[in-house]
Amino acid sequence: MKKLQFVAVFLAALLMTMPVAFAQELSITVSGRDRSSGNARVKDTLIAEGIAAIPGETIISPEQVRIYYGDAFAFFDNCTRMAGDANNYRCTFTDDSFEAYEPLTFRLELRNDDDKIVKSETKNLRIDGLPPQIVAYNVTPIHSTGEVAVRLSAHDYGLTHGQPQDCSGIKKITLTLNGKPVLEETGQPGICSKDRQIPVRLTESGGLCAYATDFVNQESLPSCQQIIIDSTPPDIREPSIVDSKGVRLTHIRKGQDTIATVTVEIIDEIGVDSKEIKADLSSIAPSLSGLRTPDRVAGNIAIWQNVPVVEPSICKITVTAKDKLGNAAAKDYSCSVKSDNVGPQFVRVVSERFRSNIPLLGRGTALTLEFDEKDNSGGAGIGINRRLAALDLSELGLPNFVQAGYCAPSEGSIWRCTWTLNPPKGTPEGGYTVTVLSGSADDLDNTAGKETAVPIVYDDSPPAPPRIISSRIIKGEDNPNITGAVRGNFAQYVVSSANFTDAYANFSEIGGKTVPGICGVPENDTSAIECTFESKIELSGPYLATIPFVFTDDAGNVANTSAALEVFGLDNETRGQYWIPRVTCTPKLINRATASLIPPYASCSVELTSTRRDVEPYRIRGPENPSECIGDLENVVSDVYTSNVQEGSRNPLVVFKLEAKNYYLNSVNVTCPMTILTKRAIPGGGVISPQPQVIKVPYLAEFYNQPQEDMYAEVDKQIERAMGDALANADWLGTLRKALYYFELLCRVKSIVSSLINVLTVINAALGTMRDGLLNTGIGAPAAAGVAGVNAALCGTNTATQGTFQSIGEALSLFCFFINCGGEVKGSVTEEQQTPTGKVGDDGKPITTPQEVAKIDPETGKQEQTSGQAFTSYFSGGINPLCSKASEVLGLGMPSIKDSLVWSVFCLCLPGIVYNVEKLRQVNCFKAVCLHDEVKERGYPISYCQEMYQYNLCQYVIGQVFAAIPFAQFANRVAGMLTELLSNPVAVVTVGLTLLCMPMCSIYETSPAFTACAVFRTISLVAEAVTSTVSMARTKNLFKSVPGQYCKRMEDIQEDMEEQEKERKAAEGGEGG
Repeated sequence: MKKLQFVAVFLAALLMTMPVAFAQELSITVSGRDRSSGNARVKDTLIAEGIAAIPGETIISPEQVRIYYGDAFAFFDNCTRMAGDANNYRCTFTDDSFEAYEPLTFRLELRNDDDKIVKSETKNLRIDGLPPQIVAYNVTPIHSTGEVAVRLSAHDYGLTHGQPQDCSGIKKITLTLNGKPVLEETGQPGICSKDRQIPVRLTESGGLCAYATDFVNQESLPSCQQIIIDSTPPDIREPSIVDSKGVRLTHIRKGQDTIATVTVEIIDEIGVDSKEIKADLSSIAPSLSGLRTPDRVAGNIAIWQNVPVVEPSICKITVTAKDKLGNAAAKDYSCSVKSDNVGPQFVRVVSERFRSNIPLLGRGTALTLEFDEKDNSGGAGIGINRRLAALDLSELGLPNFVQAGYCAPSEGSIWRCTWTLNPPKGTPEGGYTVTVLSGSADDLDNTAGKETAVPIVYDDSPPAPPRIISSRIIKGEDNPNITGAVRGNFAQYVVSSANFTDAYANFSEIGGKTVPGICGVPENDTSAIECTFESKIELSGPYLATIPFVFTDDAGNVANTSAALEVFGLDNETRGQYWIPRVTCTPKLINRATASLIPPYASCSVELTSTRRDVEPYRIRGPENPSECIGDLENVVSDVYTSNVQEGSRNPLVVFKLEAKNYYLNSVNVTCPMTILTKRAIPGGGVISPQPQVIKVPYLAEFYNQPQEDMYAEVDKQIERAMGDALANADWLGTLRKALYYFELLCRVKSIVSSLINVLTVINAALGTMRDGLLNTGIGAPAAAGVAGVNAALCGTNTATQGTFQSIGEALSLFCFFINCGGEVKGSVTEEQQTPTGKVGDDGKPITTPQEVAKIDPETGKQEQTSGQAFTSYFSGGINPLCSKASEVLGLGMPSIKDSLVWSVFCLCLPGIVYNVEKLRQVNCFKAVCLHDEVKERGYPISYCQEMYQYNLCQYVIGQVFAAIPFAQFANRVAGMLTELLSNPVAVVTVGLTLLCMPMCSIYETSPAFTACAVFRTISLVAEAVTSTVSMARTKNLFKSVPGQYCKRMEDIQEDMEEQEKERKAAEGGEGG
């Protein structure tokens, strides 16, 4: 007995100590700072972290968890109880000075409060000191339409280069195109080699690079290859038709054979496949039918030679081509080849100078004649590109056949041809006649046919040689005591000549401009006219300037002279003027909408020119702060700086940065100073001006478009207009649609209940059949009695259930008939279940269901008619007679009424009308939602919402048209049936059983086959009911919301805008107080 007691006590103690012995937990990972378990770099942060637990101990201190390397150990840094867990602690150990050059093995120990080891584990740490390397990389093909294959091999090394072993492993291989990620393929820890062929789809040309990353996040150097992606077809340029003389052929001579050459330039980045270039030239050359390859290809030019051109009724050339990657292009080009048998006809002389209304020409001037060059139809002819117009200039001492030097089209059919007149010297001044020769011809050699004499006046006598009468320097305000030619004083010249019409002087070398002379007849010499020219000296000396004077007469003859002006420098001149600035700024126009978001930048390029060859810029300083400038600065210019100002630069650049804001200015006008210190070369060295020259850099730009703020205001107005739409505001439609939606759900529940009642009915009928079968065998009487008992019980339950549900079911059937617009209510208590009863209804057809048997009046022997049946008997197939008649006329079956607004109105289906008008309301609400969410919030253009609204409206209208077409509805039903069969296995079984048991319906009800089918039918009905119930249960939002809630979103937006308006008014009220 004591022995048994001892054993019992021992077992109890053992049971009590089992949790202590077997429930301790120690799960620690050792890694580097990249937290790749079991891996670290040579120099890294050693991290050991994980979970520790000792049942019975509510606190685990860091001293209870130790990490050992050999005999040395360290305590963990901290242990923290995990949230929601009373036993588990998360413990962490870190060592920032970790350094190792070989794999290490650590031992982790967990000790209890008595310092006894309750759990230990060993962890190995690989040291990965080298990054991975792409050892092989190849991309094929390098020319592609987008699909390429990348073949690469990558190795990761641990501590020895070239040995892919003892590594952390290749974590991922990344492909980038032009610096943007294209593909990333991951690897497994400890796998040190990766050899892959990867298919990649590229969308642009550029450098395709690959690099590898290991599990301690060391990256390889990238391997790259340039890839050209060409998915665009060749660019086929407009064909050119030229004749044997090289003239572009727009016309041909009627009745004359014309042989031409057709050339087409075809451009492609990769190159065109010359064998795939073809052209259809049959419209201009009927003898060349079909697509023909070129006779030769020279570079990008395809050439068809010896093309016999005729005048076509419709001129068209079709060219097809493929590049070397198979990208194909085909273009049709219209052309014009008309008949032209009419030569050019002289119109007039074009001249800027006349004497007595006769063209006036001088020596070396141009004689320009106009010709009218028409074709047979009166339109513009082929032209005079070959310069075949000719003149007889023998009266001027020139040849009697002089071809035009230049001919060009002017306007319409008018061409202008030019001759340069250089008669022999000594040709007397006076009137002459030049003759347009009858042989003047167009490019098709159609001649003028007659000669035309043209009178001209020739004058080669220039004005009298100019003479400088006097010159003087006039003191300026800057130098009141200096009379010499220095900067700030004025240079004045008096020059005389005769027989001229215009006179001017060019003072650019002293910093001035070209100025006309002030001319008059002197008192003492009426044969000459004196002109006075004057300009301020703007540039500092010393240097020698040349000032030319030019006199011209009415014939364009020129006489000129010049004066040399020595410009002196000023001793100790503090601010010399050596440079003439030419400022060019861009942009001239600024978009207000863009400037509202992004600071606009503008730049002004300053070109420095000087007539002095001994000077160059030494130091240029531009504005460094907007405060140095004048003009529209406040809240406009935020920064200004100058670049390209190194010594010797003659093109400094001033850059303006404008504020990003809503601009209501029409323009911005800013002027900034720029200073230039000049270095001047002198014998033996150079000198620097003590004071810089100051020039002005003006910037003027105009604004266009609206500020972004105003654009948003315009968007708000459009949102308000969209919200104010009458249909969008008809929220009662949404409420009514929601009610109908919930009524439809109620009808679905009613169908499921009806299906369950039908299951009981079929089981009852099957048991009755089984009972009769057992009785007929004669040996199954006991079993038949048992079945009969169950049958009687179920029959009573079924009868009671039907009686309870019948009145509700009939009311719901009538209600659902209305909700579904006369559609068949699946699974109702009146639905036929094919169970033969041997009875015949009023229509002479067998009564097949127990429900129909129950409706037979025992006195009359006729079926009773419920109120719902009385109502629906007025309809044919549950549809309004008018709709039924339309269905017969269509001959394609009746579509779903509710899906079509057309049929809903035609059949007076109120739920269908509400359903479809609500869809149209959602389309109207979409516009306001899009303007708010896409335009105002995301920055899309307003046109996007306009186009999407029109698209949705078009889809709705077209959708209503197709919903009214029966065959479209039939196709949707077939597609729905296939989808149901593929997604619902129970439906497949049901269809299969129906097809299998259909022949059994005519067999006597006691036959074994009928019994088997009844059993399978029962299983099928039960499965259908269960599937319907599960489907409804899985639909989380079945009783929560109606789909298509653009209008609900619009209401939320409207509430937000009203709330913002209230806050704005409250803020304004607060400020006013």
